[in-house]
Amino acid sequence: MLCLLIICCVFLTTGCWDQRVMQDTYYAVAIGADYRDNKYTAYLQFMDFSQVAKTEQGKASEKIPIWIATGTGPTMVDALRDILTISPQPYVLSHVSSVILTDRAIEHGLNGILDYLGRYPDFRTTASMFGTKDDLTAILSATPLFNLAPLTMIEHSPESIAKQHTYIPPLEVRDFNMQYRDTANTVILPCLSLTNDWMEGEKPHPQPYINGAFLFQHRQYRNWLSARDLSGYRWVTPNTKRSILLVRTNQRKPAMEVAVWYVKPTIEAHMQNGNPVFDVRVKGKATVVADQYSGNNVSELVDQEIREEIMSTFLRGVKEGADVLHLENALYRKHNQMWKETFQKNHLSSVDKGMLRDVKVDIKISHAGRLRIDS
Repeated sequence: MLCLLIICCVFLTTGCWDQRVMQDTYYAVAIGADYRDNKYTAYLQFMDFSQVAKTEQGKASEKIPIWIATGTGPTMVDALRDILTISPQPYVLSHVSSVILTDRAIEHGLNGILDYLGRYPDFRTTASMFGTKDDLTAILSATPLFNLAPLTMIEHSPESIAKQHTYIPPLEVRDFNMQYRDTANTVILPCLSLTNDWMEGEKPHPQPYINGAFLFQHRQYRNWLSARDLSGYRWVTPNTKRSILLVRTNQRKPAMEVAVWYVKPTIEAHMQNGNPVFDVRVKGKATVVADQYSGNNVSELVDQEIREEIMSTFLRGVKEGADVLHLENALYRKHNQMWKETFQKNHLSSVDKGMLRDVKVDIKISHAGRLRIDS
């Protein structure tokens, strides 16, 4: 009798009693943060993965709906908890692939947001991170072209765009955290904006794109710079996969366009009259995309164009008190004692325009495309 009772108890007490059906759980794919009137506003973007999985040949027959929930609170944790109080079902953050912060949240300070993202166990720090000066609801509500899956949008899959044309490389949350807390690093956080240049028939179809970046140095927000201001940054970061360059003549007329690959930047630090100075070297390969030039000094023009972009971006960063070329970080990593004797001892907040001594560029034209170069 006792054995029969035990067997019955085993059958009654085993099983996944607390298992939740996937359809009963909300999966957030993006987190947004805003700060206004002394309160945080948290945004969560949700998608129905069952509809995404039903797509045939990579796209659905109709648009996949995007859901956005918002909550407010004195801290980011309270704002996200506020969403939980209005949610019909529990949500999880394990599928979040994008974090977007408004300029107001950035200017208020990131410690509260970064602390939460670092502590939440389900959150994956490989998510991409962006800032924005636009309305966050509009950014998160944008839908992909051609009814593709929403996870193909740039905020969720920035690498696919960067492989084709890198201007400001994407940044993951873990990399941002590491660089933000680093002693001598400068963080270049990509900024998303909406463009209405895409049309669905005669109706604009807003699409997010990267139009600039927010700069941080020594855990302080410095300023926002446009993509044009940061054009030289792409040549000093090894994260550049491929980038298109408009090459102009000495008379500043468009001559050709080239695609630059395999960028290999090197920063050399030296002491001159007791102060650090830096030499930047850039090597790479390029293929001709369009050619309207009849001269024979193509390589010289390419090198000159890149050199001018690097110098222009460096000076623009100095104006905002930001070391965009990561010169101080190169000194800190390679010549730490020299860094202590200069930046740390003298309490320098950033580089000055006299520290960039020389820029040398050596780009080899490896291919002329399907046509030869006229010369």
